[in-house]
Amino acid sequence: MSTLTLTNFEITAFDTPLGSVVTGFDASQTIEPEVILRLKQELRERHILIFKNQNLTDEKFLNFAFHFGSLFVPPDDIPVLASQPGVTPVIIPVSNVDGGYTGTGELTFHSDHQKNG
Repeated sequence: MSTLTLTNFEITAFDTPLGSVVTGFDASQTIEPEVILRLKQELRERHILIFKNQNLTDEKFLNFAFHFGSLFVPPDDIPVLASQPGVTPVIIPVSNVDGGYTGTGELTFHSDHQKNG
């Protein structure tokens, strides 16, 4: 693994073609533009970023996610994982424990979204 220290956090690339882990980073705080730029560069190069030890409200999670681009939110009449009748969630908790969404193999192969045409 190679490690890059940036301000108060580290980005460590896995010894694989994809993925880096970001540690010591607090996504709930105001983030400097040069930090967002560095994270975007890492995402472009490694395709997967894992942010360890985050404790975010849904609002703070969405605010952080918007730094990386627009988000697709399906309309309420298109059910997705964790939908309730007439309500499509914006954030879906994914967990690898019993009772968590997709964690114990209850989700069969699928495509989340597809563009026709």
